[in-house]
Amino acid sequence: MVCVAMIFPEPLPSGQNAVRPFSSPVPTPSPLGDLLAVVEEPAFVLRSSGRVEAASTSLLEIFGNLGPIWFGCDLHQLIEVDEAEAERLTRQLFLSESGQNIAVETLLPGGAAIELSGRLLTHLPGEPLVYVRMRRLDGLVARIRALSGRLKGAAPSAAPLHAEQRLIEDEIEALERRSCLDGLTGLANRRTFDEHMRRVVRQSVREARSCALVLVDVDDFKAINDTLGHAVGDQRLIAVADAVRDLARRPLDLTARVGGEELAIVLFDCTQENAEELAHAIVHKVRERELPHPSGGVVTVSVGVAFVDGGTLVEGGTPTGDGDILHQDALFRAADSALYAAKRAGKDRAFCVGSSRPARHLAAGRKQRA
Repeated sequence: MVCVAMIFPEPLPSGQNAVRPFSSPVPTPSPLGDLLAVVEEPAFVLRSSGRVEAASTSLLEIFGNLGPIWFGCDLHQLIEVDEAEAERLTRQLFLSESGQNIAVETLLPGGAAIELSGRLLTHLPGEPLVYVRMRRLDGLVARIRALSGRLKGAAPSAAPLHAEQRLIEDEIEALERRSCLDGLTGLANRRTFDEHMRRVVRQSVREARSCALVLVDVDDFKAINDTLGHAVGDQRLIAVADAVRDLARRPLDLTARVGGEELAIVLFDCTQENAEELAHAIVHKVRERELPHPSGGVVTVSVGVAFVDGGTLVEGGTPTGDGDILHQDALFRAADSALYAAKRAGKDRAFCVGSSRPARHLAAGRKQRA
């Protein structure tokens, strides 16, 4: 093994913070230089004054602007943070005990987060030193943790920190919005649907008002994926989702994707006739799109509707038991039963639980698919 010795420069004159590169001609070799020269991980040795004694070549993986190995600089120069932040990090790192690690996090000027993990070196004579490992932290959570550390004790005028805080808050809001949506269709996802339907059913029971659930299922969707491929299947599903979304525009209506090719609409404070008419409008609008189906016809949907009036499930009795979850489950089961009644009646139609009318087929005179 070949060890490259690191040589420390003579102390800089008072008031100078210039960084001296490894190539500076100085007379005294250092055992710490030998140690850091063969260390594969990004690491450095730090004095309690904040001075970096030696650094490994692996730091170049994180800080590409260092050039050759640098030493004799201050911590704030090495990782390019302000002096107050460097002092905070140094204090935290020197709280470690012999043989134990202590980790602190910080944000770099570009917004990246890093973790410094320090271990006190007590076996060396003279001033205490800390051996510090460095690693980059990825992700928004890491940036939040690092920022919270920097904000502690920060002056109200710390504009860059508060600007970063606002940026992170904006990212969190965007992340929350995305977490509520289905990635393919842009409709609400199943988790959002469950939470919304629970609230709607609870409010319907509490205020003795009505609500309805409309379930939409693409007919023979598996044939599209198997014959034309999943990419085409995704396109067909997106088009169906757009058609459904266009028809449910009231502020409290929620349209969601609840399964592979199954969509749902939650309606609050509506009549049974309103819900039923919406279901038939969905069937009609999807067929009007004339999306090609591998059977030779067009893509169609079957729709089932269940209706709750003042906590009573129409044609299903009043659910017994405790809590709103039972009402929600009963409503979903009723709509699911209506959906499969439409399937059994020939697909491409809608059926409403409790309706006096049979499952209606709205495509009379149009080309039927097998």
